[in-house]
Amino acid sequence: ELYEGVKEIAAPASSVGQVQEIEQSMAGEDFAFFGEVIPSVFLALGQGSGQYPDTNYGLHNPRFAIDESVLDTGAALHAHLAFQTLNKLAAEA
Repeated sequence: ELYEGVKEIAAPASSVGQVQEIEQSMAGEDFAFFGEVIPSVFLALGQGSGQYPDTNYGLHNPRFAIDESVLDTGAALHAHLAFQTLNKLAAEA
């Protein structure tokens, strides 16, 4: 239920209007400890534009460069998720 709700709220922020699921990974992530206590969803904000500098490299690649134009989208997405969640919780109270 949480995943589907977040997916619906996050979709408009995507350049294609939908959340794209990524392949699962066995990479370690400390965030999982929070998920054991509090219902959680992990989001990855894609930032590869293919323009110069090449931003299609992953975070741990020495060629990594961030496309800063996605930062406002990421901040807006997280704020929108927070507001929508608070609105839903208030309506349920």
